[in-house]
Amino acid sequence: MINPNLKRLEQQIIDWATTCSSIRAAIVCGSTERQVNPGDEWADLDFEIYATDLSEFVKDTAWLNHFGTLWTHLQLQEDDNPVFLALYNGAEKVDFHFFNVKELQHLVDSQQLHDSYIRGYRLVIDKDNLAVKLPSFLSTPPPFTRPSENEFAFQVNAFWYGALYVAKQIRRRNLWVVKFRDWTAKQSLLKILEWHAQTTHQWNYDTWHDGHFMSQWLDASTWKALQFTFGEFEYDSSWRALLATMDLFHQVAIETAHGLGYSYSLDLDNQVTEYVKSLYQADNLSHSPIRQNAG
Repeated sequence: MINPNLKRLEQQIIDWATTCSSIRAAIVCGSTERQVNPGDEWADLDFEIYATDLSEFVKDTAWLNHFGTLWTHLQLQEDDNPVFLALYNGAEKVDFHFFNVKELQHLVDSQQLHDSYIRGYRLVIDKDNLAVKLPSFLSTPPPFTRPSENEFAFQVNAFWYGALYVAKQIRRRNLWVVKFRDWTAKQSLLKILEWHAQTTHQWNYDTWHDGHFMSQWLDASTWKALQFTFGEFEYDSSWRALLATMDLFHQVAIETAHGLGYSYSLDLDNQVTEYVKSLYQADNLSHSPIRQNAG
């Protein structure tokens, strides 16, 4: 259930945008508009606003204060489109993404949707009766693309390159870098997990994005194995997490390669695994003190 305070905030934004002559259309999208796994009480509000003059919203950001007590905001730029990430009293978060109204005309002419609309959107302002001509959002997951063999090989190579680097940083006790580079390797693991799920099922199988709802689309054994792949800010725990991550990657990557009909670099897998385990065994024997030499 969406927080009622967020609904009140939404209406205040709509009222303001309605009186702003430059704004021609506004669309609410994101988690509050999803048909599957809809937003909950912690959902954010996502507005995409189409205007004739974007500069007025950038030059003077006082408009952000019209909707409540503003804790803070971040101003970003994506191509020529200003983005404002605003945080209001009560920890209510609103993302404002502005586009020139020409972009709306392009979407209508091409009968395309922004990626942010595919899972659901709601038209709240349409002063020129233009946005109403947008196509409907999908009732099924967006299409997922089968990776090429080069794309698959890149993720495999990137993971094992990263795993070896993480092992060296654990041995150095360079724990911040361990966490930083471990996440880089986890990104390759996530991609392989997505492809694994899709090869196991079909290419319209919904793996969402950025690991959202992972417990729903991973099989039970993989989900259980994943629980052991994150460690504490401590070297023993980091070793255990790295080795668990490598074991899981080894299993799912081989199965994914088989499902895709691609080759898998077992030599690289074995070489890195052997080296990492040798570092771990030596470290386990030495219990060496913290060292911070980087390289």
